[in-house]
Amino acid sequence: MKYLITLLLCFTLFIRVKAQSTVSAQKNIQSPQVDKNGAVTFRFLAPNAQKVLLIMDDGKRRPMLKDTSGIWSRTETLAPDVYRYTFSVDGNVLPDPNNAYIKPLFKRALGQSLVHVPGPANLSWELNDVPHGVLSQHFFKSKIVGDNRDMCVYTPPGYDPKRKEPYPVLYLFHGLTDETSAWTTAGRENIIMNNLIVQGKAKPMVIINILGYGAPEMFDAGAGERSKAAYQKNEELFISYLLKEAIPMVEDLYNVGKTKKYRAIAGLSMGGAQSLDTGLNHAGL
Repeated sequence: MKYLITLLLCFTLFIRVKAQSTVSAQKNIQSPQVDKNGAVTFRFLAPNAQKVLLIMDDGKRRPMLKDTSGIWSRTETLAPDVYRYTFSVDGNVLPDPNNAYIKPLFKRALGQSLVHVPGPANLSWELNDVPHGVLSQHFFKSKIVGDNRDMCVYTPPGYDPKRKEPYPVLYLFHGLTDETSAWTTAGRENIIMNNLIVQGKAKPMVIINILGYGAPEMFDAGAGERSKAAYQKNEELFISYLLKEAIPMVEDLYNVGKTKKYRAIAGLSMGGAQSLDTGLNHAGL
């Protein structure tokens, strides 16, 4: 009996040590590894996986190679920029567990990993030693949409809430599946604006990032395929929320102009369509 108990204890200890060593190995993996020449090595620990692929912005699935320790890797040479990527591990798409730089996705537990390949200081998205603006986040309930949501606001360096001349304001909309922080995480809007303002290429302005969903239930688990009617509802309620809730809130909280002379809108993908829809149908704003 004593021999059996000892054997069981040794086996349990072995399992724990092996599990801890696997976790430790995962934590000690450097991924992504960015070299000065733009070579970026991506790594993922999956000793029992049959196939691991690297998926980048272009959607191509790049095969990775496994070494004897179970680490899959692939090296790509990339131009200076910020890139999104994920791994497909035997068909399951996952972000990089060794990379804290991530772009969240709306109503999804897992987002997309990001890698920054540095370039010369004159690139607008590179972090430089210049005066920085401030990023703020506001949480509120939308009565029109019926949910709790947030709004991200960039105010320029030296923002003065009592300035006689109000600031221009840019409403910048994200794309489908993104959420409010997309323009600051992947888009680096605050860094770009800091650089452009100090270079005299942009006026100091306030930038507003709002959640671009008027029908967020489209993204609920089990919601099924999104219909044309669902997209139409999403568009109509988004514009209503923008005009009746978001803009009045911004103008109440910040020193921004309240006429079309001071307002601008722009967006990416879904946000681009929302910009056109809003701008062309509400030109007086």
